[in-house]
Amino acid sequence: MKRQITVADAIFGGGSLLAFLFSFFDFIGAGGYGISAWASGVFPLGTIPAILGLLGVIVVVLDLTGAAKLPDQVLTLNWRQIRLTWGITAAVIMLSYLIVDKNSATLKFGGWVMLIGSLLMAAGSVMAVLGKGTEMVNLGKPSGPVTPPPPPPAS
Repeated sequence: MKRQITVADAIFGGGSLLAFLFSFFDFIGAGGYGISAWASGVFPLGTIPAILGLLGVIVVVLDLTGAAKLPDQVLTLNWRQIRLTWGITAAVIMLSYLIVDKNSATLKFGGWVMLIGSLLMAAGSVMAVLGKGTEMVNLGKPSGPVTPPPPPPAS
């Protein structure tokens, strides 16, 4: 298992996780009433960013763990370009909820966190396509036996 991830992939993966997990919280509502992104009132547009977030988490985890080898390209797109389409699509859909007429309904906690997550998905994927954020982030100590460093030389 790789123990390092690029900054751009970490931002994309973290945003994907936020967009998916918080889709189960109240997404939109009025007063004390709220519905999740999976409810029939906001399906499919409220659900698409959550699904794209789930796909983003799966792809980042598969890449990080090496559990499955993804093809280099799907049709003519590489994985950076696919993540870019997912991130921008999720961000545009979530941003549209800010300007669309919802009568008295407003975005609830889950909707706001999904918006932040989708913006992070877009930012991380744009960074990756532009070649920014390529620095590696260490995710901790490797599992297994660790060899202690050699003792300092005697003076």
